[in-house]
Amino acid sequence: MVAPATTTPPTQHTSPTSEHQEDEVSTDRMDEAMAYGTAQYADVIAHLEAAGLPTAFTQTGGMCAALEVTLDGGQTLLITDGDDTLSWDRAAHQGWSVGRYPRNSEYDDGPLAFESTDDGSLPALLPLVRTVLGVSTT
Repeated sequence: MVAPATTTPPTQHTSPTSEHQEDEVSTDRMDEAMAYGTAQYADVIAHLEAAGLPTAFTQTGGMCAALEVTLDGGQTLLITDGDDTLSWDRAAHQGWSVGRYPRNSEYDDGPLAFESTDDGSLPALLPLVRTVLGVSTT
């Protein structure tokens, strides 16, 4: 198991001197932020992948974090906190929400199936995923 990162995503802004440097700084900041989020949820990602669900930490726009699972056939699962986007800091994580979205979705049209729980523990996640996938949990 990978220990969660103890640093926070970079928030200070530097003043690049050219458009090219600005793009590099933006890309570097995004890469750092995504690596931070991935480290925060490494145990969850490993748990889902061990269940055969390829998972990536992602942001859905506006730095709204989520875990994204690409399913056979192109549908996706979007996993977030119970009532909001996935917290960037694992210590602030509360509950789980899982939505199943159609192929090529930008997540704007709503999920095909959705479930949530106030239980933010790791053992609570897979049963929720199975329910959204329509797989029996018994």
